[in-house]
Amino acid sequence: MTPPPSTRLTLILDPDDDHVHMTAAFSSHAPALGTVTVHPTPTTPAPAALAHDLLRALGKPLFPTADEARVWADHTKRAWNAAGAWITAMAIDHVIVTRAHHVTVRNWRNLLALQRDTGTRPTLLLHGPSPGHVPTTLRDITHRVVHDVGSAQAHLRATRSPATRGARPGPSCVLVPRETEPWLALPPPSKGTPAPVPRGPRRPCPADPQAHVPPRPGRRPTSDEYVAIHRVQGRVAHPHHAAAIALMATMGNDLDELRRVSGNDVSRCASTVVVHERAHRRCRAYPVSEWARPLLSAARVYNRLEGHSDDASLFHLLPSERAAIAESIALCRLRLRTGRDRAATPVDDTRSRR
Repeated sequence: MTPPPSTRLTLILDPDDDHVHMTAAFSSHAPALGTVTVHPTPTTPAPAALAHDLLRALGKPLFPTADEARVWADHTKRAWNAAGAWITAMAIDHVIVTRAHHVTVRNWRNLLALQRDTGTRPTLLLHGPSPGHVPTTLRDITHRVVHDVGSAQAHLRATRSPATRGARPGPSCVLVPRETEPWLALPPPSKGTPAPVPRGPRRPCPADPQAHVPPRPGRRPTSDEYVAIHRVQGRVAHPHHAAAIALMATMGNDLDELRRVSGNDVSRCASTVVVHERAHRRCRAYPVSEWARPLLSAARVYNRLEGHSDDASLFHLLPSERAAIAESIALCRLRLRTGRDRAATPVDDTRSRR
């Protein structure tokens, strides 16, 4: 990713703690238009706390009793990378942080790293005296400082047209499931359409996801699928885990099969994914449901932020993460059919003979 210009950082100075700034910041929260407003949790100095607040603002809350959170969320770098992956996949270009004068210097640096990695525009509101570390922290960062109320209001309310935005997940169901909430069993996936495999330069397996483009938009989700969509989007904060559950639900693959999927096996628009068989004799291409594409895109971005190339496995999950995914599936109240009971598009990907 190309680093954005440093001038995208804006500080709004509000030494008198004028309520109009806070009101404008909260009213500007519109993820569908590319803007999120983050209100830091008070008196929480943990390095990952602001990343957790950002995930909640993105509609990806953490459930404190879940293994889904324990196995990764307390790791500062992974939590910030998860937030960065969702910001990129959801095309968020403006992150407003209120009460930034209470944010630790480490989290100021994390916000600057987020700007560098995702291209988002951070706006930090200082509702009190400016912290002493600010001159040093921003010494090499070109930034804009806003003092007057009119300019601050104009800046906070500025959003881009929806027509310029990328695809985003829909609204999320963020409530903790009730005991009476029904479990959902999703229908098996439909078959894809056979497509020729290019015979150009080869990877270890020549199956190319770009050669398998869905011929037409997929069918509309059923009512049960629509509920399942909202549960996964609103209850699973880790990009890898959310994407894995989405693919398991819509394609029927299990985690052992998904381990053989790399970033290169996902088409550029995340509309198709190739799942490899061990010997590469019967690899298959699957169409990806529209609702699952932002989740799969976020998983690919997360992989890159973690320092992995697109040749690496997209779902290189730790053993503890498998338990977390199982817990997340239960949290979403989903009954998934995985393994051989599914349909997909056969791909002619037999290796060339030397």
